[in-house]
Amino acid sequence: HRQPSVCAGLFGLWGLHSPRGQPILSPQSHLRHRAFGSTETITVSQLFLFNLLPVVTHGASSVQLSNRQKFPSFFRTIPSDKFQVQAIVQILKEFRWNWVAFVGNDKDYTRDALEVFQTEIESADICLAYQGFINESDDSVNANVLDRIDQHKIGVVVVFGHIGPVKAFLKKAIEMNVQKVWIGSETWSLSPELLKEKNVDRLGTVLGVTLHQKSEFNRKPVYSSPSQSSDDGGTCGQICGKCRNLTAEMVNSEDSTFSFSIYTAIYAVAHALHTTLSCNLTSCMNSTVEPYMIIKALKKIKFKLYNHSTEFDENGDPPAIYDIVFWNWTSKDAVTVGSFRSMPVPTFTLDQGRINWHTGKNPPSLLCSSDCLPGQWKNQTSFHNCCFDCVNCTTGTYISLNHTDNCTPCQKHEWSGNGSTSCHTRTEVFLKHNEPVAIVLTLITTVTMLLCGCTLVLFVRHLHSPVVKSAGGKMSLLVLCFLALSCVSVFLHLGRPSDATCKLGIPIFLVFYTATLSCLAVRSFQIVSVFKMAAKLPKAYEFWVKHGGQWVIVAVCSFTQVVLSVLWMLISGPEPNEVYPGTEIVFTCTLGNHSFLFAMFTFIGLLSLICFVFSYMGTDLPKNYNEGKAITFCLFIFYVSWTLFLTLYFILHQDGDHKFIMVAMAFSKLTSVVDVLFGYFGPKCFIIIFRPERNTATYFQAVIQTYNRQIR
Repeated sequence: HRQPSVCAGLFGLWGLHSPRGQPILSPQSHLRHRAFGSTETITVSQLFLFNLLPVVTHGASSVQLSNRQKFPSFFRTIPSDKFQVQAIVQILKEFRWNWVAFVGNDKDYTRDALEVFQTEIESADICLAYQGFINESDDSVNANVLDRIDQHKIGVVVVFGHIGPVKAFLKKAIEMNVQKVWIGSETWSLSPELLKEKNVDRLGTVLGVTLHQKSEFNRKPVYSSPSQSSDDGGTCGQICGKCRNLTAEMVNSEDSTFSFSIYTAIYAVAHALHTTLSCNLTSCMNSTVEPYMIIKALKKIKFKLYNHSTEFDENGDPPAIYDIVFWNWTSKDAVTVGSFRSMPVPTFTLDQGRINWHTGKNPPSLLCSSDCLPGQWKNQTSFHNCCFDCVNCTTGTYISLNHTDNCTPCQKHEWSGNGSTSCHTRTEVFLKHNEPVAIVLTLITTVTMLLCGCTLVLFVRHLHSPVVKSAGGKMSLLVLCFLALSCVSVFLHLGRPSDATCKLGIPIFLVFYTATLSCLAVRSFQIVSVFKMAAKLPKAYEFWVKHGGQWVIVAVCSFTQVVLSVLWMLISGPEPNEVYPGTEIVFTCTLGNHSFLFAMFTFIGLLSLICFVFSYMGTDLPKNYNEGKAITFCLFIFYVSWTLFLTLYFILHQDGDHKFIMVAMAFSKLTSVVDVLFGYFGPKCFIIIFRPERNTATYFQAVIQTYNRQIR
């Protein structure tokens, strides 16, 4: 349709009457079209509700007007402020600005937009640092608002208000030299008057959201001939006598924000009337029109102007299409740098490269608090979640790059350093079979057990020889078995500790080494008794020999250690344990019940002391029967090795070096076995193999006779 025909259709209704002769539709009664703001439109629209008269506006964008229950007959060709606010929030999100002020005049236009803005920023991690109202006539109010914005160190200000108050506010900002990033609403973002304001570049950077401008939509005044002019408003069209005084400069200087919305509103009304009256290009079929008919027609209209589709949704709102503009101080105009569309899905685009920032080449960082570095968490320091201190995650915790609110503890098998973004798997520490020290232990233990076996075979073959008899005879065979079995406990220190290895590691050694010491103690006692006590206490010695006293003592001592070990394991035995020093996970064993463990070591210590006393008493006996010296030497090595172990234990335990505690204990056990094998059995084997002439009864009798002569 062309505009003259549309206007002719509008005013052609003036003389329409109902069959009863009553007028039912006129431009002043049934349909209103004025440039009302939101507050005025809300007031006026409520007056028309009584007769359900349709209202179409091009300038009222309040969110309230989308409420169909309150405004069932309201339509508009300007989008709801809900979408304009969404476009503003998209700008803030684009530049990651989160410390924002929102100001405007105390009207529904600002208040409604502020309410929507607060809702939209909740999910966008944007904080409303300050909100205030500006005033068109009171500069002190505007100055106070600007001071508060500076006090809060806010760098970006959303100015959502009518042109009058905004103009006064921005003039005050220029006067106070307040440089910020300003984001304007559609009411003033294209204002030529503000763009040409003196020293306007002092504002800093101005971005704005404005209704989409049609470059092909040109407003050209049409001058009528005198015969066509009419000043009484009786006709509508491009024939206007009052237009004679307009110039091209006057037209171009006008704010074009609502030009296309006005144009679209007129065509929307025309299409509704055209449909309701069943009109063609020359005439209309219907002559009676009711308000509800026009409302029904407005709900269904859909037409295009300059390739722009116009229709109303269920709330009487059109689709939202906005331009994002930037005020260029060089050319003194608003440059389109982006867009926002609500249909079919919200779409936002922005060309940052076309924006010149007052702070430099790159967009400013307008945040309450700068982003934390990787490995830091946000310690909120105020009511706003945008303000925080950055704190490093402590050792043993981490924070992922996607979550910055708090640190997450690592799992037990993981570790992290100070300020970490992830956890690392701990290095497992235990005495592995393939480690050099483990291989050495294995070789020494295996060789020791083989030597025990070889010695046992050698002693069995010469069981009735004087050397073997002097070593204890059959009891010496038992000692060799005990020594070999004591070596088994060393293998239990290799590999990852388990419940079985932890429980058996100490008892196996203590039980069999207790049996070894008890045999040595008995043997020392027997030799001393033969040479020093048998003659003085013959009956006691006879009773000892007759009832096998040596075997009873060995059995009692061994059984006592077995009982203590079993009680220790049953009541509170050792268990596998994990220690987490630094970046490692150390697998070790607990000590179980300390009382029973102390009793077990105390018992073997007392037994070794008794053995030492008897062996020392026999150091002056004949050299062929001088096991006392050998046993004394063995016990001395035993004490030294375990004293060194205890010293190392306390040092390594404080350092948390549990792995080498296990190594130290294994070597102490081996030392205890090896010193008996070489210190006690070594000389016997040497005589049997290399000095067989000394392994005769004649030689032994000669040595005893020499000893008897010496003591006399």
